[in-house]
Amino acid sequence: MTLRRWAGSVAALMIYTLYASALLLPPLLRQGAGAVIGNHTPDVVSFIWYLAWWPYALTHGINPLHSALIWWPVGINLIWTTSIGVVAVLLWPVTALFGPIVSYNVAALMAPPLLAWGTFELCRETSGAFWPAVFGGWVVGFSSYEFRELLNHVHCYMLFPLPLLAWLSVRRFKEKSGRLHFIGIAACLWIMEFGISTEFFATAVMLGAAGLAAGWLMAPDHAGRHRWQKLSAEIGLSVGMGVAVIALVAGRSLFTGYAGGKLWSAGVYSVDPANWFVPTYTTWLGSHGMAFLWRLFAGQSAEQGAYLGIPLIAMVMVGAYRMRKSAAGRWLAVMLAFTALLALGPQIHVLNQKLPVPLPWLFLSHVPIIQKALPCRLMAYLLILMAVVAAGWMAETHWRPGYRIFAAALAIIFLIPNTPAGLWATRFHTPRLFATAAATAAPTAVRANVGGILIFPFGYRGWSMLWQMESHFPFAMVDGYTGTVPGKYGKSGLVQIWLSKTAVPSNYPQRLDAFLARQHIKTILAVGPFNPRLRKLIAPLGKPVATCGRVLIFGRMEHWM
Repeated sequence: MTLRRWAGSVAALMIYTLYASALLLPPLLRQGAGAVIGNHTPDVVSFIWYLAWWPYALTHGINPLHSALIWWPVGINLIWTTSIGVVAVLLWPVTALFGPIVSYNVAALMAPPLLAWGTFELCRETSGAFWPAVFGGWVVGFSSYEFRELLNHVHCYMLFPLPLLAWLSVRRFKEKSGRLHFIGIAACLWIMEFGISTEFFATAVMLGAAGLAAGWLMAPDHAGRHRWQKLSAEIGLSVGMGVAVIALVAGRSLFTGYAGGKLWSAGVYSVDPANWFVPTYTTWLGSHGMAFLWRLFAGQSAEQGAYLGIPLIAMVMVGAYRMRKSAAGRWLAVMLAFTALLALGPQIHVLNQKLPVPLPWLFLSHVPIIQKALPCRLMAYLLILMAVVAAGWMAETHWRPGYRIFAAALAIIFLIPNTPAGLWATRFHTPRLFATAAATAAPTAVRANVGGILIFPFGYRGWSMLWQMESHFPFAMVDGYTGTVPGKYGKSGLVQIWLSKTAVPSNYPQRLDAFLARQHIKTILAVGPFNPRLRKLIAPLGKPVATCGRVLIFGRMEHWM
């Protein structure tokens, strides 16, 4: 890479970083010290815990892929959760110096610029122009998808390996890089993506295979098919090398702890095609009178990040039409249509109305690992493809520069996040019991004499993982929030009662006693505020032996006093 290209890469990354800082730092600073970039959800808490867990485990000689400090005494295999091991290791120095909350904020602040920069490199390679590539990176890194996921899911917004893999593949297809160089770097990126998100690793392999097959089928001649075959073999080898390294490092953990079946409904978490045109409240346009429409979209608002905006859609449609005569243009059009179709899920939902038309995802929902993916998250791939088409159109169109600048500015304006709404910064309260030195001074005593601790509210209904992390892991606890519940606990019985809003059964006291005896639990904490349901759950425990602020202590807790 020449000095000029290096300078362009650095300049683009700086532009993206300044814009991300202008969007995210003001709401964070308004919240004050201890605030995090994200929403007030258990997802954010679990990712902060992961950032602290990996350095803690590695410095204490513990296998970081398995933790018995949550879901005690069984523990859980973290390789099949969203444990973001690569992010935690990369940010280890920041965590060691400033703590996991600062690390979380660094990850959230840098994710959009890194994704934009990776897409910029891809678009510059395909378009050959700097400013069109800057635009392409912009519409991906600062998309509604990216900022919607920025509220909750690190593994869904830390996606910079994906456009870099595409960039490497394009360069290799053009024979601008050597075979060993390509395979080695691509294998490293596959390992990074697996260490960030097994879901995106799986969907990237799936869409990559589809793209290679489409390229081979659409090749105009034998020489073209040969190039696609060669690229397919080399990408397959890079994936195989990545998986081999992962298996070597993970050992048996890679083959245990995988829970079959679906986690969430693909039909619920699929894209409503109206969302491509209608913004939600996370985009500034969506905060002005659009609620009557976006409230009809399927799924929870946490995954409604499909908004593209009419200007960007128009640019892509015009660009795809102008590129239709080239082999690359036809390939992009096919992949755009295929990815958009997959993002719609197993069945089309339009404004809360189901259309009886089965879609390809219906068949993919039976494929291991892929069946756990959410179709709506394929918007990340769709955006990258759209950025390539838009950048190509801007670089090759005969329109006057002023018109192109106006079109790009309009597309960017339509995508501006609604950061003044106060969605992207929050604070979590830590009870005095966990924040004081008394809670951090007796890890050995607590583990040896007290055993696992049961904390109410349970699992994702409370912040127990945050409190455990902030008190430097002095105790093991029966609950956690890792996306799945270990098999021994199951999704029924007491765990289901604690996690759901179902009625408390009449035999609850007897079942609670049996659970406490079976799990050897001698310590229970109940943390307020105490709503009527929480009071019903802790009523069989009787009178607390002590209180500390808004924490009620039941059982043997002399080590905390």
